[in-house]
Amino acid sequence: MPLVLILSHYTSFELNGVWLAYPTAFCVHFVLQYAYFKLGWQKRTLKAMLSD
Repeated sequence: MPLVLILSHYTSFELNGVWLAYPTAFCVHFVLQYAYFKLGWQKRTLKAMLSD
């Protein structure tokens, strides 16, 4: 949501900023999920995950 506001109001993209923010946010979310999967999730045991 913040990226939409920045691209649509504070740059010359205007409405196109909304459409640019959607795939950008998707890619950022994908990278963060991948990093969590590779760096944190696999190193924890199921018992440790259930006790949190």
